[in-house]
Amino acid sequence: MVRGMLTDSDREWLQGNKDYEHESTDSDKIKDIRERVYETLRDFELLAEELPAKDREKIFRRLSNESDSHGADVGASVVEFLYKGYSDIATDPEPIAEREDHDLAGRMLAFRRAITTGIERGKANYPNSNENAPEKLIIASNAYLFQFPDLEEVRSVVGSQTDRGDNIDKWKEVHKNSPWESPWGNDGEIASQDDVSMWLQIEARKQIHQEISTRQHGVEKDLIDYEKFQMESED
Repeated sequence: MVRGMLTDSDREWLQGNKDYEHESTDSDKIKDIRERVYETLRDFELLAEELPAKDREKIFRRLSNESDSHGADVGASVVEFLYKGYSDIATDPEPIAEREDHDLAGRMLAFRRAITTGIERGKANYPNSNENAPEKLIIASNAYLFQFPDLEEVRSVVGSQTDRGDNIDKWKEVHKNSPWESPWGNDGEIASQDDVSMWLQIEARKQIHQEISTRQHGVEKDLIDYEKFQMESED
């Protein structure tokens, strides 16, 4: 039997059907799995670009023939893994609370970017693609393909920073520039954990909305230009 990314021993261990006497063995096992998964994901760039089309077709034809869903169940598991992996990073409350992440929207929308960019590349390099068709594509702006950190977790991080004396100037700035009626008292006071946490969430959502809207406007322009090209070609 050809070995995949996981060995038979890996599968048994992950399913809870195999135990080791020493915790260090468990630690070594999961570290080894992590490294192989990481390298396998990196290998997909090479597979997407260099694996001959006839061999790619054989792989997916086999998936289709051996699955009641024509391989969609396997693909769904791949997408699920990617979604969970990118969401693990997006839901980390530390970068939001620190406000040091200058590409917050990029980190939060990494899964969405992976989906759109992957499809765009596939369409651009696929045989028989319409070379005049728009290159960009947009996922509906109401498709919630990202996760936010839990508000309570952000609140907890903000609280620990305040206790240590960290980010005090930032929280004063939040108070000073609050877009709503300030319930916090006089200027220069430190905003509460609840208010800061909510403000940080609002700031994150604003950045995400701006990125999605900008991309959507660009795609809509491409579509208008393409439709105009099609009409002119028919005349």
